[in-house]
Amino acid sequence: MILAVITSSLATGGLFKFVEFLISRRDAKHGKTAKLCDDMTEIKSDLKRITTEVQELHEDDLTIMHDRIYQAFVHMEDMTEISTDDRTNIDYLFERYTKRGGNHKAELMYDQIKKKPVVDKYKTRSGI
Repeated sequence: MILAVITSSLATGGLFKFVEFLISRRDAKHGKTAKLCDDMTEIKSDLKRITTEVQELHEDDLTIMHDRIYQAFVHMEDMTEISTDDRTNIDYLFERYTKRGGNHKAELMYDQIKKKPVVDKYKTRSGI
């Protein structure tokens, strides 16, 4: 993810440089270069700020997902079996967590949860 953000930032920066060059060349004839350069500087600053905010949101997202895996582990730790709903929920959460670059500690908790037998809570309630 970080590589994608860096690559995206570099590509966007290069694109802005090229556009700035083309516009400044055209506007040099009309005396508008200074205003354009100021605008481009402001756009670059905004882009840098937005990129930083996206990176921080990514880290926040990972933190929240890690916490949810931890909470699920604590909740299910002493259970002898878990419901189908609990298992599918933790499977989905862990899948998203690893796609976002999650770490090994959550994997250890997830592996412990996966070892528990899964029961369909609806079947056990109705006596089927």
